Amino acid sequence: MEDVLQYLEMKNHYYEKFYSVTQKFLDQIARNDWTNLDFFVDSRERILNIIRSFDAKISHAVERVEKPTDSKEVDKALLTKMMDERKRLGEKILELDLQLISAIDDYKNETIRELKKTVETQHQIDAFEKNTPNSKATSRVGKA
Repeated sequence: MEDVLQYLEMKNHYYEKFYSVTQKFLDQIARNDWTNLDFFVDSRERILNIIRSFDAKISHAVERVEKPTDSKEVDKALLTKMMDERKRLGEKILELDLQLISAIDDYKNETIRELKKTVETQHQIDAFEKNTPNSKATSRVGKA
């Protein structure tokens, strides 16, 4: 049972790390700085892989535990405390992820608006050049 508690403690530590990495990236994108997006995604994936490895270790350790005994009442209280902490961290991470999704969606919409403006401007330039007399001749003279 000691192994399970130790693994749960480490797993919660990595949930905290996951939260911290996400919070730092949210702070960064609040300044419209998306330069570390790849690093952020890679970091989160690595942390998730570590958390998964602790899940496997916990599962294996639980299989090895024989019949639980009443003498481990302290372990039950500690186990409950750790599980509550994991739940609290999970809820905090979910809240940050919803903020992150919203920020990504806002950035995507802003990019789409800018692209539409660029296309509209290009169409206006093309229409102007098409309707301007000697625009091709002027362009050629300027290049010669």
